[in-house]
Amino acid sequence: MTFIEKLLNSYVFEPRTPNLFEKLVTYRQELLKSKKVKERLKKAVLRQINQLGGIIECTPEMCDKGFFLKHHRLQDKILQYFDDYLKLKTEVYNYAGSVLKRRKPSY
Repeated sequence: MTFIEKLLNSYVFEPRTPNLFEKLVTYRQELLKSKKVKERLKKAVLRQINQLGGIIECTPEMCDKGFFLKHHRLQDKILQYFDDYLKLKTEVYNYAGSVLKRRKPSY
């Protein structure tokens, strides 16, 4: 994520590319959204871990179903996040590869 952020904020793109600025702004915004989602998911995972200690103290009938349901929902959200992030990463790399400044070979 850090690499993509630095890439999008660098000056390695060909300045004469049509819609360059708009595309970069869009990708920066998408990356920022992704970072926020990642932070929310990290907090949810930490809450889930903290609740594991209390699960030992409750009866299996009360906690098992609810805990597993919550766990699977969180797992689904994390898997969806990874899918979305990998899609964004691929889009950024494909776009960046097509508009990077071309250096003339030195002989």
